[in-house]
Amino acid sequence: MIHCNKCGYVGAYYGPKCPSCKEAFNLTPEEIEEKIIEIEKAEESKQYELAAEGHHVLADAGRTESQKKYAAMLEKGDGVARDLDAAMEYYYMAAEKNDAMSAYRYSRLAERTSDKAAFFWLNYAAALGCVESYPALAEKLARNGEDELANYYYALSAAYDVTDSIVTLAKRYYNGIGTEQNLPYAKWYMDKLILPPIHAIKMAYKLRSVKAEDPGVPRHPDFDKMLRRLAIRAQDYGYIKAYHNLCKMLSDRDDMQARMILGMLYAEGTGCNRDIDTALALLSSSASHGNAEAYRHMGDIFVSGKLVKADADKALECYKAAAELGMTNAYETMGDIYRLGEIVPRDVARAIELYDIGAKEGHSGAREKSETLKAKREELYNVGLAMRSSTPEQSFRALAISSSMGYIPAYKEMARSFLHGYGVKKNRTQAYLWFEKAVKSGDDEAIYEYGLCFSRGIGTAFNFDNATRVLSVAVRLGSAEAKAEIERLMENKRRHMLKKVYSKAMTLIHKKDFKEAEKLLRICLRLGHGKGIYTLGCLNEFGLGIPTNREIAFRLYETAFELKFRDPRAVYKLRILRMARTYS
Repeated sequence: MIHCNKCGYVGAYYGPKCPSCKEAFNLTPEEIEEKIIEIEKAEESKQYELAAEGHHVLADAGRTESQKKYAAMLEKGDGVARDLDAAMEYYYMAAEKNDAMSAYRYSRLAERTSDKAAFFWLNYAAALGCVESYPALAEKLARNGEDELANYYYALSAAYDVTDSIVTLAKRYYNGIGTEQNLPYAKWYMDKLILPPIHAIKMAYKLRSVKAEDPGVPRHPDFDKMLRRLAIRAQDYGYIKAYHNLCKMLSDRDDMQARMILGMLYAEGTGCNRDIDTALALLSSSASHGNAEAYRHMGDIFVSGKLVKADADKALECYKAAAELGMTNAYETMGDIYRLGEIVPRDVARAIELYDIGAKEGHSGAREKSETLKAKREELYNVGLAMRSSTPEQSFRALAISSSMGYIPAYKEMARSFLHGYGVKKNRTQAYLWFEKAVKSGDDEAIYEYGLCFSRGIGTAFNFDNATRVLSVAVRLGSAEAKAEIERLMENKRRHMLKKVYSKAMTLIHKKDFKEAEKLLRICLRLGHGKGIYTLGCLNEFGLGIPTNREIAFRLYETAFELKFRDPRAVYKLRILRMARTYS
C-alpha cells in the first residue's frame, strides 16, 4: 500500500506517480525507513506480493538494493507477474549505480536482444568484481579466441572454488591453451577438487605422478587497457553513468587521460551531478602531468564564464601551457580571445602574432584569420594616406586603426600626424613615442626622424649621444639628411665647447693668470674661434704673460678677421696695424 501526501490516496502502488492526482510520490526518509521495515516483515512471513510491492516503491524512489531485489522478483515471478523486460529495466537502474550483481543479471537478460549490450555489461560486472560473471565471461572470451584473457577469468572463478572453472583451467594448462603447457599448474588445480568430475578423470590419472606447483595470484594481461576499451564502448552505447564510473576507475589508477575526461564529465554534469570544484581539481591534476588537452578544457571553462567567473589571465595561462605541450591550435584560440576583446582589451596586433605562430604549426584556420586581418590593416593604411590631404580627420582614424592592428608602416605615419597636426592636435610627445615604436618594430624608414627627436628635442629632451647613435644608423642605411644632421650637431658641439673654453680663458685674464689663459686661447686658435684668436693677439700685442710681439699679434688679428670676427675695436686695431706696416 502507498499513501499520497498530496491528495490522500491510499491504495495499491502502480508506479512512481499517484494514480489519483498524477503527482510523483516523494517519500520522506522516515517513510522509506518504514517501508524497509514492512518489507523485512513481509519477507519473514513469506508474503512475497507485499514484499514485491514494497521493493517496487523503494526501487522507484532510487534505492539500489530494492531495484536489484525487485528486478530479481520480476525475473523469477516471485510475488509479482514474471516480466523480463521490466526486470531488465530495474537491473539497469542498479547497474548504473555500480551494483555488480545487477550488471551481471542485466547482461544475462540482454542476451535475448543484443549480444553487444550483453557482452558489455558482462565485462562491466566482472570489472566491478562480480564473481558470478567470471566463468560466463571466460567462456565468451574463449569462444572469441581471447584465450589469455579467458584464462585470467577462469583463474578468478577458480579462486572461488567453481568446479567447472577449476577443471577447465586445469585442462588449459595441461594442453597449453592460452598459455604455455604447465603440468604442475594443471596438477595444482586438479588437487583443489576432492573428487574430479567424470570428464576429468582421465586427465587426473595422467597427472598422478606430477608434483603440483601453485600458479600464484592470477594477473590480468592489461587491466587498464580493458577498462579503456569498456569506457569507449560505454560512451558509444550511451551508457553515460557506466562511462563516468569507468573513467573514475581509470582515474584512480592514475590514467591522466581518463582523469581529464572525468573532470569534463563533472563540469558538464554528465553521468553525475555537476561539480565544478571537482572538475577543476581533476583537470588540474591531469594537466600537471603533461596533459595538454586538460589545459585546453580548463582554458575553455575560464573563458566561457558559465561555470566559473570568466578569468582571462587563467584562461590564457592554460591555453599557453596547452600550446607549449604540443596542442598548437591553442594559439588560434588565444588569437581569437585578443581579436574579439570580450574578456581582455581588444588587441588585434597580438591576435595576429598568435595566429602567425599557429599558422607556422600548420593550422589553416589560424593562417586564414591572420591573412584576413593583415589585408584589412594594409587597406586601412592606404586609405589613411590617400585621405590625408582631403579629409585629415578620417585619415587619422584609418591610420589609428591600422596601427592598432600592428601594421608597422602606420606607426611612423601616426608619428607624423601628431608632429604636423594631420587630423589631430599637434602633440610632440606622442610623435616621439610613435617614432620610437616604429623603430623598435623594425621600420628603418623611421630611424632618421626618430634621431631628429633627440637632436631637436622633439617630444623628448635633447640628447647628443642618442641623436648621433640613431642618426649614424640612418647614415649607414644611406640617409643623406641624417649625415647633414650629424654634421650640424658636431658643429654646434664644437662651437659650444669653444664658447666654454673662451669664457674660461677670459675668467683667467680677469684674474691676471695670463699664462693659463694663453693655453686656452691657443685651443681657440687651433679650432678657429675668431674672438679667441683676436684675444690671443691682444696678449701678444701688449705682452700680457708673454713677450710683446706685434708681428704675431698682427697675424692673429688677420686670422680672426678672415674668420669673420668683426668687433669694432678689432677692426680699428687691425686697420692701424696694417697702416703701420705700410709706412714702415
